[in-house]
Formats: sequence, C-alpha cells, structure tokens
Amino acid sequence: PGVEGLDDNMLPGYYVVVSTCQDLVCARGEQQRFLNDHNLDTEVAINNRKEFYYVITHKIDDFNQSISTMKDMRKKGHSEAWVLVNK
Repeated sequence: PGVEGLDDNMLPGYYVVVSTCQDLVCARGEQQRFLNDHNLDTEVAINNRKEFYYVITHKIDDFNQSISTMKDMRKKGHSEAWVLVNK
C-alpha cells in the first residue's frame, strides 16, 4: 500500500494510530510487526508538516466511536494507541 499524506489526500475523520515513526523504513517495519505479531492490518500516513509517519489501524467518522476503538486497542496491549483528528 502507498503512503497517504495527511496534508492532501487523507479524508477527514478520526484515525486510530498505534505507532509513530520519523522515517518510512521504521513505519513499514512497524506495519509488518503489527501484521506478524497481532494479525492486524494497518496503513501508513505521513504528516509532511511534522515529518512523522503514522501507523493507523482504523479510520472512523464518529469521534466517540474512535475513542472507544482506541481504548479497545489499548486493552489489547497497544498502549501507545491514540486518535488523530484530520479535519
């Protein structure tokens, strides 16, 4: 899958992020780790302004649902999970 940029082609919504990296190699490694260790499909997005790559598990349109999903991810052992708001 390609890398989606937050600045231009990511749709508005709430994204559950499970890992943050400063380069694409790290992000792709994290993506593979989540697939291998947790059987979890992820996407990688870049924030061009901050030069970070985000490993994303869910895109959700409802804020409360995104918070609930993030909490569920934390309960499953992904303690670094957080919600990215893209308006």
